Amino acid sequence: MKKIILVGLSILSLNAFAQIGVNTPNPQGVFHLDGKSSPVTTNPNTGTPTATQLEDDVVIKSTGAVGIGTTPNDYAMLDVAASDKGILIPRVSLTSSTMDIQGGDGSSQPTGLMVYNNGTTLPKGYYFWNGSTWMSIDSTNSIAPQVNSITCSSAVLSPSAWKAGVPYEGNLKISYSGGNGGAYSEGNPITINGLTFVLRPGKLEYGAGELVFSVTGTPVNTSDMILPINSTIVPFLTAAQQCDARIMNQTTADIKVLASMGSAVYDDISDSYVFPLSTPDGRYRVRVRIATPDPTKRGRSDVQLFNNTGSAQTLIWNYSTDYGGLIVLTSSDLAVPANVWGGTNSSGANSWKDSGTGNNTDGFWGDPDINNAVGSGPEYRRYTWTDYNSNVMYTAYVMLASKSGGSVYPTNDTKIYIKIEQVTAL
Repeated sequence: MKKIILVGLSILSLNAFAQIGVNTPNPQGVFHLDGKSSPVTTNPNTGTPTATQLEDDVVIKSTGAVGIGTTPNDYAMLDVAASDKGILIPRVSLTSSTMDIQGGDGSSQPTGLMVYNNGTTLPKGYYFWNGSTWMSIDSTNSIAPQVNSITCSSAVLSPSAWKAGVPYEGNLKISYSGGNGGAYSEGNPITINGLTFVLRPGKLEYGAGELVFSVTGTPVNTSDMILPINSTIVPFLTAAQQCDARIMNQTTADIKVLASMGSAVYDDISDSYVFPLSTPDGRYRVRVRIATPDPTKRGRSDVQLFNNTGSAQTLIWNYSTDYGGLIVLTSSDLAVPANVWGGTNSSGANSWKDSGTGNNTDGFWGDPDINNAVGSGPEYRRYTWTDYNSNVMYTAYVMLASKSGGSVYPTNDTKIYIKIEQVTAL
């Protein structure tokens, strides 16, 4: 009796660790089916089958991974290999972007589920469920990329400046026309002046667009560069489309603009009517002040400046007003206190005067009365300034429009326009 039990346990133990081979005595997993569709695809009795011998096989490993036409890769649960066949995933008709394909409310539909939509409600193609909606997988056409022309003179490098010996990383853009929508791969690298240019992979627009090149390396010098745009760096270009792109080393600036138009409102600090606008960075403010506390009475309108930096600043500034003639005033040494409105008054371009209150007209910037041009019309003024503590240049354009010249009523009939441009060196 003991011998029978021991034999039975031995048989069970062998079965527990057995590999099953169908049409093969040499299984490569816990289950291995050899299709034996031809002599060259029939597995050997020993050793590792070749890729050709595995073409008609199905292999299942102990991890549950399945290989069809191959043994499954360790990183894959399903590995399919074929040289003349593809994979058909389930084809369904999606009637909406939130459709549950089993008729539910979508809450049980697993994230990552993939289908091919063959319906007409949504564009045909592959979709995956992201947990709340069906997302399409980009269906880029398979035509070879082609452009009608490329414009090397449009080359723009960003950042546009480089220094010798300093590591650089940026992008170069060059315009093209007549794109056909084809996708293209990364181009071959070209190195010039220590910088390596590589076409980034992408997809052409239908018509006009831009090619983007990655630019990395450490420049040898600061001289301008000539980059040959040919079939080496852009594989789909023809010989007739090749050209040279000149890349200039240049420092550029950032430009921000703010503008406002409206009527003056009462300001209790100055006891008058004002219309202000800040520079984009908030360091300065410009306003038009109408020197009257009474909206039923006229007041002279002047331009004033406010230093909001928190400390006194010395300005280099230039001013002009077009009034049918031209007045120009400049200064390189105007001391402007912080946190107070004012201007230069008539005492000179280098002298500051705090703003008056009520009917007092002290503190005008540049010239008094912005509404005193030839023919009783408005002046058009421009103020440009910078300070010694920044790399920013400001320009303010100011105009007041009223039914009468000279002093004006601070009502809705008096319109004030201010635009401020801020140019910051990069």
